Amino acid sequence: MIKARMYAGFLSVVVEIEQFPCAASIFFFRRLALIQRTCPAFHNLIYRMAKATVAAIITPDDDKRDTILLTKRSVPPFKGQWCLPGGHIDEYETAEEAVVREVEEETGLLFSDPVFLHFFNEVFPEHHFHAVALAFSGRGIGSIELKPDEVEEIAWFPLDEALTLPLAFNHLQIIRTYYSKILCG
Repeated sequence: MIKARMYAGFLSVVVEIEQFPCAASIFFFRRLALIQRTCPAFHNLIYRMAKATVAAIITPDDDKRDTILLTKRSVPPFKGQWCLPGGHIDEYETAEEAVVREVEEETGLLFSDPVFLHFFNEVFPEHHFHAVALAFSGRGIGSIELKPDEVEEIAWFPLDEALTLPLAFNHLQIIRTYYSKILCG
């Protein structure tokens, strides 16, 4: 019997051992709360992998690079915390396409000319969440439109203030990297 469960964006396939003739040969490995199972009779490897995500540091214009847009999450994990707009990269979608799409979905803005900043590891076993976040910076064009499916509030923050907020995921690290980049030029 095979059961499927969804944990924070991960599809986890759970195999009931009694159903396989090779039950004694199934090996379990634990690493970062991710479980790998292998069964020689079926030549399958069933496991959960890290997801690729994007995060956007949005400024109102090129002259105000010290002001960024944050959204307050209305969904778990980190419900009620401020974060950078972003989300998962869809299948066959480039990172640049994903960040533009996610910004529009969450804020209503067009994310103009995204520039890659850095990658960041986001590992939160307590939330069953493991991702590699690709961070981009750019300008937001248009009018902010609250999208209540994922976001309960949107606001512009001076960088100094944003760095003092309790932020979701590893977004504090992303903002610190951006802050050091604009200070150093």
